[in-house]
Amino acid sequence: MLRKPQLGLNKSNVEKTNSEKNKIEQVSLAGVGNAALGTLAVNMVSSLLVSEGNKPATKNDIKNLTSKLTSRYHPIKNIAQRADGSRAYYDMETQTYLYLIPQTK
Repeated sequence: MLRKPQLGLNKSNVEKTNSEKNKIEQVSLAGVGNAALGTLAVNMVSSLLVSEGNKPATKNDIKNLTSKLTSRYHPIKNIAQRADGSRAYYDMETQTYLYLIPQTK
């Protein structure tokens, strides 16, 4: 009588494989939870300990800075007002300073 060759997988081997799979899945789920909690804790501590000046700039910070630098007229603070009340401004396009009279309402 001819016997069929066995593939080496019997019932006990299949049960071991399934139980090992479950162990790995349980460990990975716990590991993900632990990693999330660890990341949260590090972020909270670093936000408390790092001063505002040492934090990285955000896209919004850069956009605000760019909008300030792209405006044409910038006030010059170390030149006093004239007698008529006009203040000195630096013109970014012509690269000169000029006096602008404040608008009255």
